[in-house]
Amino acid sequence: ANPICGPAATKVVKNKRVYTVQCGGGQRGRYVTVTLPGASRILTLCEVEVYRVPPNPCLHNKCDRNAVCRPGGAQGYTCTCNDDYQGDGFTCTKIDPCADADCDANAVCSPAAGATNYTCTCRIGFWGDGKTCTKNDQCEDNDC
Repeated sequence: ANPICGPAATKVVKNKRVYTVQCGGGQRGRYVTVTLPGASRILTLCEVEVYRVPPNPCLHNKCDRNAVCRPGGAQGYTCTCNDDYQGDGFTCTKIDPCADADCDANAVCSPAAGATNYTCTCRIGFWGDGKTCTKNDQCEDNDC
């Protein structure tokens, strides 16, 4: 028979006296009135339900250090590899854009910004755009 507590003040009648009470912080619950023995004082409390905050499943995860953990999924969390990495989130390896590069055999591949970007540069003694390199033998066409 305790009145419901809310963010607005509520009037409670006890022993023909009217008390105005309010739960703090906008909480909801029920008022509980306790009469203290040997005194003519009444203690009125706002009883609220307390919910346990579930633990963050990402605090103790098995994601790779190059992955991001997000709550959810069958295990309680999912792992996703960071940009420039590939894998299942539990094992992530750096993407090597030069692994499948179409550079000439006489060129050097250099990773550039981004997971799939690279540049091809012809080796010394060769010229071209890196995708096609031709031997730079100036004496072949000239009488040296």
